[in-house]
Amino acid sequence: MKKKIAFIGLAIVGLSLTAFGISNIKKENSNSKKDTIGKLEETSKSLDDLFEKKEYDFHISVGTRFTNVATLEDIQNANSIEDFIPQEQIDQVSKYTSVKITLLDDYKETDIFAIGKDDILTADQKKILQSLDYSSNFLVRGDFVGTKEFQRNHNYSYFTPFMTVIPHTEGYYEQGMDALLYYLRAKSEEISSQYQKEDFKSGKLYFTISKEGKISNINLTSTGGFTELDNKMVEILNNLEGKWIPAKNAKGETVEQTLVIAFGVIGC
Repeated sequence: MKKKIAFIGLAIVGLSLTAFGISNIKKENSNSKKDTIGKLEETSKSLDDLFEKKEYDFHISVGTRFTNVATLEDIQNANSIEDFIPQEQIDQVSKYTSVKITLLDDYKETDIFAIGKDDILTADQKKILQSLDYSSNFLVRGDFVGTKEFQRNHNYSYFTPFMTVIPHTEGYYEQGMDALLYYLRAKSEEISSQYQKEDFKSGKLYFTISKEGKISNINLTSTGGFTELDNKMVEILNNLEGKWIPAKNAKGETVEQTLVIAFGVIGC
């Protein structure tokens, strides 16, 4: 696997791509031949051809555990859930009737929770939020009386954003997210192409970007449907070359951040 990344570095130059199942990770485009992932093949195909024009049965994405995110600083300084939940949910509300904050173990609810009567955080809710660290996950359930417009278009009156805590500046792969996705797909294609879409499951492969920009704590928490496929994804991540830029807190200090490779099919 000791390969130079010439092709991808050149392919990314000048391309403006729509994100491929990714959010919340700073994207960098390389314009040099050095420090790229490897010359996978000499081909005229662009990343645009690979990512935007072809539908894949095998899903791959890299990012935080949940797409709804808030910085640790915002959460720890919050006095209301409206200080960190998505604006689209705030806009639905005329009046809150109950708010529950629950710690998550991956996507599963734990028995650590606190309930308040409105958006203003209670002492117990603040205690839970103060206990969070980077990459922690939690759930906010808000029951409410909706705005008139919301009530006209919906027959429910609650929201449940699953949220991940992120650093002030997130860590990212120096060669760019498009290059990383291209590499993961190319290296897994030989095995993933052997299976049908309906046979895949929602695999999750956690890893940590250390303060030094190294990958550590690789942990498969759910299968993509096949042991051979799971093992291959772990192998690919273990052998990944290139540099990671570590995350930073609000003071500019480097901190660890955990990300997730989701593969197989989209799901919890």
